Amino acid sequence: MTSQCFYTLPTYNKSVSVTVMRASEISAVTDFWIKRFHSLDPDKDEEAVESSETTKNASADREAQEEKEKARPQAVSGIGDEAFWAGTQVNGALYVRRNRDIIRVSIGGADDQAVKIDKAKSLGEKVIGRL
Repeated sequence: MTSQCFYTLPTYNKSVSVTVMRASEISAVTDFWIKRFHSLDPDKDEEAVESSETTKNASADREAQEEKEKARPQAVSGIGDEAFWAGTQVNGALYVRRNRDIIRVSIGGADDQAVKIDKAKSLGEKVIGRL
């Protein structure tokens, strides 16, 4: 079961989205979580960088790879059983796993990524408290 709320603020790009996914079985949550956050293959990424550097657009490819690295999920401590920030400063979200529940919090606005993570954690903790 998935429930989603989108809170539109007067400044639209500062709006907030909260999604709660509840699985009937823990295995469904575990499968999603492993595929999304624990199946990264660093060797594959290195091969992609090496091959892209040999093309005529090596500079553009390197920039794209750097953006991909910035968007790689990063662990966030202190909330739920496990949490990750996925995406970039412009388009990112905090994913929190707790038991059979996954919470996704996305906060808009021009704040830097660290501030968005802190705000998303605070909101995520409130959501967890209501489950």
